[in-house]
Amino acid sequence: MRNYLVDVEIVGATMIYQEGETCRWSLDWLYGNCNRVCVLLDNWNKETEDIVMEYKNRYPDRTRLVYSTDPVIEAKNKISGQIKKRFKNRQHCIRQQVIDELRKMHEEKPIDMLIWPDSDETFIDEFPVYLERFWKSDYDYMMLGFLVVYDSFKLLITQPMAPHGRVYKYKTSLSSIPFRGRTRYDPYYNEKRPFTVRHVVVHMCHFTEEQRKWRKFTCNEDEIADRPRNAWILPKDVRKMTAGEIADYQPGYHQKPPPNQPFPLIDYINNKEKYKKLL
Repeated sequence: MRNYLVDVEIVGATMIYQEGETCRWSLDWLYGNCNRVCVLLDNWNKETEDIVMEYKNRYPDRTRLVYSTDPVIEAKNKISGQIKKRFKNRQHCIRQQVIDELRKMHEEKPIDMLIWPDSDETFIDEFPVYLERFWKSDYDYMMLGFLVVYDSFKLLITQPMAPHGRVYKYKTSLSSIPFRGRTRYDPYYNEKRPFTVRHVVVHMCHFTEEQRKWRKFTCNEDEIADRPRNAWILPKDVRKMTAGEIADYQPGYHQKPPPNQPFPLIDYINNKEKYKKLL
């Protein structure tokens, strides 16, 4: 359990579907850093449900498991791209089911801080430093920037996502309806500017070959082949680096080149033996 913000009731939440072992990255972090965890299973399969039940059985007093009631057409799950399309079209309603459950949890024991990553995300080790700063600040929510790792925690690649909302000082008026882009839920959307930190969320969607194949099917897009990426070999595991150190290996604001220049990811893909000793 965490050794920071020990007097703060931190609740974690995530939504899980059919990603199997990938969801462990998010669940491991949430259970290691949150007092309670709310998990929504939406459009799930048995393999993934079994993993979630493993955590529920291990942490029965800290787990709130919710089964989504949003309709699923099973035949469409077999068609490339349909899983993501359904979620994109319905995500405001699916997310609201989590929010409704969080309100019940708050009535049982007040929630101070909500941390809500996607099920294929984890955080760098320095992240608690920013949580402490955020809690002591006048900001109401955090917008966090992403990192994408490929094959190794020492191989970082470019990523197209802008920062998303991931941490909130909990408010009972929290709502995902109407839809707000980049998870800037109401009422935060219309309030003060967010506490923004880049380079702290590690996105695991391209980490292994299996995950890349699943992502390609789910999205009906080969995000690596269709969007050529650059890569950086880091001096150590990205999770052990600070956000400031990582910034030297990622484009800056307005795509300002970083101090450490990248190389084409395709060169690594085609010459893995060449890079093996560096990873």
